[in-house]
Amino acid sequence: MAYKIIQVLESPLSEIMYKGMDQVRQDIYYRYNPQDVFDMMYLITTDKEDLKINLHDKCVIYYLPQLPDPFHFFNMFIDAIKIARIAKQNNVDLIFSRGVFFNAVKGVLAGKISGIRTAVSVLSAYRTNQQNLGSYYMRFKWLSNFTEKFVLHLADYILVYGDSLVNYVLDLGIDQSKIRIENIGADENVFYPTEKDENLKNELNLTDEFIIMYVGRLSREKLVNYLVDCIPFVLKEVPNTKFVFVGDGPAKSELIEQCARLGVQGSVIFCGAKPANELVKYYNLADLMFYGRGGFTIIESALCGKPTIAFNYDRANHLIKHGYNGYITDTNPKIASKFVVSLLKNKKLRDKLGKNARKEALTKYTTKVNDPKKAKMFIDILTKK
Repeated sequence: MAYKIIQVLESPLSEIMYKGMDQVRQDIYYRYNPQDVFDMMYLITTDKEDLKINLHDKCVIYYLPQLPDPFHFFNMFIDAIKIARIAKQNNVDLIFSRGVFFNAVKGVLAGKISGIRTAVSVLSAYRTNQQNLGSYYMRFKWLSNFTEKFVLHLADYILVYGDSLVNYVLDLGIDQSKIRIENIGADENVFYPTEKDENLKNELNLTDEFIIMYVGRLSREKLVNYLVDCIPFVLKEVPNTKFVFVGDGPAKSELIEQCARLGVQGSVIFCGAKPANELVKYYNLADLMFYGRGGFTIIESALCGKPTIAFNYDRANHLIKHGYNGYITDTNPKIASKFVVSLLKNKKLRDKLGKNARKEALTKYTTKVNDPKKAKMFIDILTKK
């Protein structure tokens, strides 16, 4: 029996706007490739027309058009009705949402409307992270707290990465019987160590510089502005360094202005968004990776043998063992830059942490290792009475 699952993806609108639909399709194929036992449908919000695209015979992508501002808030409820309708028409067994905010509201409401069971993936300690970072969204802290509790109490199952998030969910008063550990992984046949691509180096006008790389969406919630704050401190110690940002997003223009204001624009390259199947050559160009927040990209770069420095954030803490395959730091640029400089100045240590990163990823975070675990988890959810 092939179970049918709808997955409502997290924050997809900016990704479609800046990547384009073809790149988003490739990302889904390489990062969310469905198990053989499932038929998957991905629901993505966009300002485009209604679209249905067959990714392959077991996977379909639906694009749901959105109302413009100032009516954007109502999209949650309109989408919930649409998702419920698609789920009923296709005899879906589970509606699965990533993240605990807007997409999860759509997913759990669609589940209640359609009578189909729901699961929500908790990607981070959302409230704690936003409060610690003084996020703009925490001006509406009461709404954020209410929404998170509403979603998690309403969902039938909660999927989390790692023990720290289990405790975070339990602190919200969620029944432990609803919680499942979600195992994520990247394809080791797609992401692996290679020599640096000389054509790519020439394309980016690189020679013998050290290369520090970020891969991901350029948006405030990814904390990329804090990465840029570190650049002057690194260049002061290691001036022969280039910072390469692979990705696009709503914060790009702000980051370019920030680089100009700090006087580091000559040492920064913005590559734009790249399809998932091309990222391997970018990862292998880097000497080390630097993330504000990351999940799949930390795993992908680790499989390419790259050490990672990331801010003290729950998914990074789950994937990075401090001093073994990278470093965890806070957002203070002076402190964070010291870890970057220490790796740039010590090739032996850099290589050691890179080898450890690949070893850790091959052992724990590949599709080969985790896809069977994920399939078992979903089957348990789908068959539980």
